[in-house]
Amino acid sequence: MNDASNMDFVDQSENIPETTTDKREISPYQHWIDQLEKLKTLPKTNSRLKKEIWSQFLPIWCEILQISPSDAELCYQECASILTGLFKGVNYHFLRSDIQITRESCFTCISQLNQPNIRYYLELTTEQQNLPKNQIYYKHVFYLLWIAGNLISYLSFAKIDDQQFIESHTELYSILIEHIEQSMPEHCQTATETAYDLGHINVRILSLMWNTTDRTILVPILLKCDLARKVVGWLSQSAKLTDSDRRPLISIVYNLARHDDGADELNKYGAIDMIKKFKNIKPEKNDTRIFTASMALALLSTPEELKQNKKGMNTVLDQLLQLVIDAAKSDRYRRDGFHISEPLGIRMTGMKYVRFREPFGSQQNKATELLNTILVSLSPTQTLPNEHVSAQPTPLSNHKISSPPPSLSPSTHQPLLTLNTVTTQPTTVTTFRPLNQWTSTSGDIQAWFAHHRLSIELQDLFDFQSGDEMLDYAQLLISDRENQMKIYTRIFAKKYNGSDMPPHEFNRFAKALENLLRDNPSPHIKTKPSNSTKSSTCIIL
Repeated sequence: MNDASNMDFVDQSENIPETTTDKREISPYQHWIDQLEKLKTLPKTNSRLKKEIWSQFLPIWCEILQISPSDAELCYQECASILTGLFKGVNYHFLRSDIQITRESCFTCISQLNQPNIRYYLELTTEQQNLPKNQIYYKHVFYLLWIAGNLISYLSFAKIDDQQFIESHTELYSILIEHIEQSMPEHCQTATETAYDLGHINVRILSLMWNTTDRTILVPILLKCDLARKVVGWLSQSAKLTDSDRRPLISIVYNLARHDDGADELNKYGAIDMIKKFKNIKPEKNDTRIFTASMALALLSTPEELKQNKKGMNTVLDQLLQLVIDAAKSDRYRRDGFHISEPLGIRMTGMKYVRFREPFGSQQNKATELLNTILVSLSPTQTLPNEHVSAQPTPLSNHKISSPPPSLSPSTHQPLLTLNTVTTQPTTVTTFRPLNQWTSTSGDIQAWFAHHRLSIELQDLFDFQSGDEMLDYAQLLISDRENQMKIYTRIFAKKYNGSDMPPHEFNRFAKALENLLRDNPSPHIKTKPSNSTKSSTCIIL
C-alpha cells in the first residue's frame, strides 16, 4: 500500500519559513544565479514546459546543494523560489509521465538527501533546525523528501541495480528513521498529551517510508535500519499525535507485515497489541486506516487467532472484495493506495492457492489438483450431501471431475461432491495416498507442502516431481542440512529477485522431510507377480 494522499500535491509553502538576504554582490556562483533567474521567467503552462524547466533545473540544484548555504545563500534562495513556482497548486504528473525521468528524479533526490550539508541538517534536533541560520535548508529538504517519497511509488525495483541503490543508502534511511524517533512525544519535553504535531519534515519522511515499504522487496533493507522495532514504538504513541500524523504509521506496519521477515520482526516487538490499540482510536475523517489495521492483523495472526474473530474477519473479506473490484477499474490497478494484488495476497496459512491464467476449461489439470487438495482436507467424519451414493472413489480425469480422487484412503472415501453444495470443517488430520503414487500433477506434493504450512515459493523452488524424489532429497538434507541451506538460500535469492529465504521456514521444511522419510523407511519396489498367484480363472496383478 502506498501513500495515495499526496499524489496530487497541495502546496504547503505558506507554512515553510522564507529566508531573505541583502547580499546582491557578484559571487563566485553568479553564473548559476543567472541561469536560475532565467528559468524563473520561462512559462509553466503545461507538463511539457515544466519537464523542460525541470531537466535544466535539477543538475544546477544538485551542484548548489553540495555547497554550504553560508557560501551560496542567494543560490539556495533562488532554487527554493523555483521549486515553489514549479509545484505550487499543481500536481507533479510531468515528473512521472516518463519512467526514465521518474527514476532519475527519484534517485537524484535520495542522493541529494545523502549529501553532507543535508545530512547535517537532518541530524539536528528540531530546536536546532528552527534556528535562523538553519532555516535556509528547510524548503530544500522538504522538496527532496516530497519528490523522492512520491516518485518511489512508481518504480517497480525489479532490477537488482535499483534495489542495490536503496541498499547503498541504508545509512541515510537510518538517519531519517532516527529523525522521527527523536521527534516523537516521548523524546520531546514540550510534547502535549494529544494532537502533538510532528512537523512537515517528519510527515514527508513518514511518507517516504510508507512508499518505500510498499515495494515489498525493499523491506529486508529497511529491517536492517531497525524500522520494525521503531514503528511499533511510534504506534504505541499514536494516540498523542495529530490525526494526520498518525495515519502513515499503520500503513508502514502493514507494508512490513506483507513480507515474511517483516512479519517476524513485528511480532517480535508485540505489534499485534499495538495495532489493536490503534484500532480503538477514532479517526477524525473516514479513510482506510482501520481496514489497513485489520489487514495487518490478518498477516500477523495465526489461523487460531483469526478464528476467534470471525465476525471481524468477515467484514474485512467484504471490504477486500470491494477493493479488488474498485482497483480493477483504475489505470494503475490501485484504490485508496492499495494495489489490486494486495488484497489478493492476504493468504491464510496452510491454504492452497491455484492461479488460472486461461479459461477454466483449458486448465483441467489445475482444476483436478484443486479438487484433490480440497478433498484431502475434508474431515473423515463429515456428513456430506448425497451420502446415499457409495461408489468406489476413482481418480479425477479430464472427463470426470465429480468423483473424489484417490488422495483419500479406502477407509475415508467421500461421496460425490458438487462445488456449490460442499461445506467443510477444518481438520488437523490429513490422509495422503501411498508415497510412490505422488507426482507433480496429482496434487499430493502440493497438498503436502500446504499441510506443513510451507510457502508456494518454497514449493516452486524445489519443484519435486515425485514422492521418491522427495525421499532421496530428505536423505541428503539430513546428512548435510547446513550446506544445503546455504545452497538453496543463494538459489532462492536468484529466483526471487534478491529476496532472502526465511530460515525458520527452511527448518520447518527440513523437519517435515525428515518425518516423511521416517514414516517411509523403505522404497516402494514394484515386483512381478509370481506363478503362485495365477489360477485358471483370474490373474492377480
